[in-house]
Amino acid sequence: MCAPTYPSAPVTHTVRSIMFHLPVKPHKLPVLAFTIAREYASGPPAPRVPEPMVMDEQDSVAEYHQVGARTQAPIYELCARGIHELVPHGGTVLDLGSGSARCLAHLARRRPDLRIIGVDLSDRMIETGRAMLAADGLDGRVELRKGDIRDLGDVAPESVDLVSSNQSLHHLPTTEALAGCLREVARVRERTGAAVWIFDEARVRHGKSYGGFLTSFLDLTPALKRDALASERAAFTPRELIEQLDDAGLRDLRHAAMRFFPAYQVHWAPRRDAAAVNGAPLVDAQLPKGTEFDTWMFVRMFPGMPRRR
Repeated sequence: MCAPTYPSAPVTHTVRSIMFHLPVKPHKLPVLAFTIAREYASGPPAPRVPEPMVMDEQDSVAEYHQVGARTQAPIYELCARGIHELVPHGGTVLDLGSGSARCLAHLARRRPDLRIIGVDLSDRMIETGRAMLAADGLDGRVELRKGDIRDLGDVAPESVDLVSSNQSLHHLPTTEALAGCLREVARVRERTGAAVWIFDEARVRHGKSYGGFLTSFLDLTPALKRDALASERAAFTPRELIEQLDDAGLRDLRHAAMRFFPAYQVHWAPRRDAAAVNGAPLVDAQLPKGTEFDTWMFVRMFPGMPRRR
């Protein structure tokens, strides 16, 4: 499938659509309109600027874990819904680059039947995640293992129903590292027939577009904004990532970019045996206060999400 492209709708229509669908701050509307117009008029994305692969500093890990509960809630819910449609009752999920496991905790609350294994290289992330999971009573269903997502030989379980990645691939330092990780995903998929779910940032065209878009909706601290901008600059474009997926032998994945402003991308495929995914309900889980509407709208910004067979 071809890489996602920018919508063909006129810029003015796109701006009006975003204003209707998302809670834009009124005084930021001129900034948002200018940002989108400039993005549509820009040429190819700037070259990728890698960021550190492993976050292990105590203060950075603590801040990431603390703010993630609120700012990342829409992403966690999108991933939970996508994975829900791809994993059978009682299935096993192998998550790559799981960080402090907030996303996995949300998935575990939404699908109590799942066994979830997260892999990360950061000792502090794993320690933080294990403490949270134990405090929330989820440590019996969510296990965190230290490992390199470019070599899953020692951490991947014998049986896997889905391999997932949430905002971890952009941390890989080089295209070669990305290729190695995706070959590991393909190897696990070939051995087990597992489904695949990948969510990540996508590098946009103009260097200032992502910052303008973020500040139209969120009040970010300077540190959080710097981190968000660094992640976007380190992200692979949809075309770059799809080329690597194809080269790794993952040609059957489907692809989507966020509507209106494609700063996020999703790639997925069902199990290779095409087994029916049924019998497991999506259990209600309380979102952080104040994120309900943002989450509801964010989920709807991604067309053609997985549906159960």
